[in-house]
Amino acid sequence: RYGEDLLYQRGLEAGQAEDFATAERLMERAVAANPLLSDAYFARGYALYRLGRGEEAVSCFGRFLQMRGDIPEAYLNRAATYFLLRRYDLAAADYHTLLRLVPDYPFALGNLLFCKLHCCDWAGLEEISDNIIEGLRARRPVIAPFDIKALGLTPDAELLAAQIWAENEIPPVDRK
Repeated sequence: RYGEDLLYQRGLEAGQAEDFATAERLMERAVAANPLLSDAYFARGYALYRLGRGEEAVSCFGRFLQMRGDIPEAYLNRAATYFLLRRYDLAAADYHTLLRLVPDYPFALGNLLFCKLHCCDWAGLEEISDNIIEGLRARRPVIAPFDIKALGLTPDAELLAAQIWAENEIPPVDRK
């Protein structure tokens, strides 16, 4: 057991240092040593995503979700991977699940809208659009600034989306 824990820890350290090739190799060895080490599947999936190896990343996130299907970030990461693979319908399904788990997950509603538009799935778009507008009015991070262009809203709504996005995504500048 000590071996896979050390491999996992070193893999995390490599990932934090953005050495995703090393992180992926270490996590692969960790799950080979202990196939029940669910967090190693998640970390390996993220490393594979960052390396542009989407199909393998989807597989790792899927394995993780079989073991621990209640972790929102796994759905988020798999949805992002599906999006990069242009599998918009599967990305949309994962964003739906993510929003069921955490209804106000930052920017997930806008990402869902964007996926549905990409796969020409118009079902429920009006409700999603209404929820986005409601979220903006409540100053919640529901959509990224450029994604809102798809809704054809007013310039004021677009500016509000940009301000909310900046408040949530850009760290404050220390002016000292």
